[in-house]
Amino acid sequence: MEAWIKSQGLWHIVSGSQKRPELKPPSARNDNPPSDSTTTSDTAAAQTELCEAKTLELQDVWDAKSDKAAGWIWLMLDQDQKTLVDGCKDNVCAMWTTLESTYHQKKAGSRFNGYDNLFSIRKSDDKSLQSLINRADKSMKLCQSLRPKDFDLKALDKELTSMVLICALPDKYSHFVSSLLAHGQARQGHGSASVP
Repeated sequence: MEAWIKSQGLWHIVSGSQKRPELKPPSARNDNPPSDSTTTSDTAAAQTELCEAKTLELQDVWDAKSDKAAGWIWLMLDQDQKTLVDGCKDNVCAMWTTLESTYHQKKAGSRFNGYDNLFSIRKSDDKSLQSLINRADKSMKLCQSLRPKDFDLKALDKELTSMVLICALPDKYSHFVSSLLAHGQARQGHGSASVP
């Protein structure tokens, strides 16, 4: 879905990096003020009117792109997925954020599964080295996309330690493991695995 939105030139709006234009009054500073105060106020009024018209034009273009992106996202969703974004159909950024938080969870378990997939990649006899490189790159990009913004090596070290301890538990602890992973991000603290 992201690739399609990008191919349509709508990603900056969906991701929130391109905000809706806002009306900004023209600068009060004027290097060469006319001598007549009536001319000054007429010039300022004309500048304000021109600025408002340009802003309205830019807002119309932005709104059209936003509506187009929201429409594409809505059309690409299955019926049961539409209920997730039904309350925010008019805000394409909120639609995307809702879908991303639902389907692309940035939790310790997801990251660990991503690393597990990365480290389990093997070259098949019938596949080329380039195919192996492409699979490794794709898997690494998935791992990177599962990291929160403030994720660093210290957090990775703690998380990997916790996940290794959790995975090392025997089968009789499977309910405990499921409970830990279901309740959020596992972390290692004071020598033992814990969850927030």
